[in-house]
Amino acid sequence: TEDSPAEEREGLLRAAAVPLDSDLIARLAEIARDVGAWLIPGSVCELGTNGEVFNTAVVFSPDGSLAGSYRKIFPWRPYEWSTPGDRMVTVDMPGIGRIGLSICYDAWFPEVGRHLAWMGAELIVNIVKTTTADRPHELVLARANSIVNQVFTVSVNTAGPVGRGCSIVVDPEGAVL
Repeated sequence: TEDSPAEEREGLLRAAAVPLDSDLIARLAEIARDVGAWLIPGSVCELGTNGEVFNTAVVFSPDGSLAGSYRKIFPWRPYEWSTPGDRMVTVDMPGIGRIGLSICYDAWFPEVGRHLAWMGAELIVNIVKTTTADRPHELVLARANSIVNQVFTVSVNTAGPVGRGCSIVVDPEGAVL
């Protein structure tokens, strides 16, 4: 029998999943080191130690070290089949501040932004790959989460032709910068 489009997509993502000590992660670390900048290159399909697949955001420091990784807690069911993460993550950027990480649909849950703010995040980076018509809703949520948690929010969406674009930076008062 032929796989459904969803099964085919899952198979491709499973095949692309890598552990955090893989060549892909090493190459991303090298890019951060070569340019001497903090790098949040989106998310990767992380292969867990027990064969799980996580949607994982990674952060590299200017020296190329993996400064943090965050596994998406709220996969968008039933469309996302990845294993949910189990912890909130912040990363300290000396001289810049503390950032909190979230991925896409996580921003729809107010407890994520609140928890990251309680952990001292001054900026929440929400990595998004929205290809559907709900991007305007996400923009409202980015503003609302900034206001209620008094943090900056960066909502970075995949650009066209795959995504809807419309990435924004929001200040703690909800203004789009």
